[in-house]
Amino acid sequence: METKVLENKSNAEKIWNEIKNKKINVFGTVEKITKFLSKIDLPGDELYVKLTASAALPALEATLGKKYVIEGAERYTVIKYKDEKSMKLNDILNKLDKKNV
Repeated sequence: METKVLENKSNAEKIWNEIKNKKINVFGTVEKITKFLSKIDLPGDELYVKLTASAALPALEATLGKKYVIEGAERYTVIKYKDEKSMKLNDILNKLDKKNV
């Protein structure tokens, strides 16, 4: 009988698996996120990535901003989950914006 060993994935690994196949619009072309950033393997719950083009940062924020916090640092970008309160507030603000259009 074969048994499976379940790995405890960090939030960083979970985030990477959730976003790596998403597409973003950079320079007027729609490409996979992995074309414009690469994962930096560091322990912890925050995902550290290196951007290949600085223009990818606003596109990354537009694509992932509802669920994740994206923070630019000097040599890398940090991506982490938003907390529940921030996500609920963001949803309320989006609904208000739609009503005012």
